[in-house]
Amino acid sequence: MPAQVRAKDTRLAFTDIIVRYWLAHWQYVDKHPANVCICPLQGDESQKGRWLRTGPILELMDVLAGTMSSRVSLGPTATISFDRVDLVKPVFHGDLVRLEGEVIGLSSSSMAVQVSGFRHDVPTGKFQHTHDAVITMVAINRFGRPRKGLPVLFDEDR
Repeated sequence: MPAQVRAKDTRLAFTDIIVRYWLAHWQYVDKHPANVCICPLQGDESQKGRWLRTGPILELMDVLAGTMSSRVSLGPTATISFDRVDLVKPVFHGDLVRLEGEVIGLSSSSMAVQVSGFRHDVPTGKFQHTHDAVITMVAINRFGRPRKGLPVLFDEDR
């Protein structure tokens, strides 16, 4: 029988990304099954103040959802779809971006991960909501086929 994971342990995962031009990558994985912080440095310093294309942010959302789902499913996962993507505000080169993720749904072999993005507004010192996405991930076996038997999520408060 698969291990049980608390729902509170799947709300975690936040990512701080400094959008600048560097070639360094850094990753931190916490002890919790879905607590991940990935900090690749990207963007272009000479473009500071101009809009950053959405592609790099979507790629980071996919990496965050993949890391969370792999840790919750205790094995490899694959991205099936971005079910919904909302672009609320633009992100600029040189902005500090925070991504937060939570597993919001779980079935026998797939899970839905909600990822939200925030940019740091320097004048006010607050984070502004910029992106939302719901990403469907599926647990796969070594042959790339869907794998059944994901852990059961439960909430002690209910």
